[in-house]
Amino acid sequence: MIEIRYIKDTGEITGLCEDVEQFGHLDRKRDTEAITILDTPIPDKPIYAFLLNAKKNILEVNPNYVELSKPVDLAAELAELKAKLIAAKLIT
Repeated sequence: MIEIRYIKDTGEITGLCEDVEQFGHLDRKRDTEAITILDTPIPDKPIYAFLLNAKKNILEVNPNYVELSKPVDLAAELAELKAKLIAAKLIT
């Protein structure tokens, strides 16, 4: 179970509580937002990856969410490329 705070008009999630013992502690002073409890597992992605479908009371994928790619280790890639070029005798 999770407790979420969301923008009523868009379903955008602005707060999340995963601890049942702490339910009821999300800030409730925003007129444009509401709070609900969902009987769903804790999401494995950031809250920005989801929207609340208030009519069905379920989380849906946020089509505007862009997942960041993993950082690239450029030094390792260059070392690997250099090793391939040396093996192909293209450089010394």
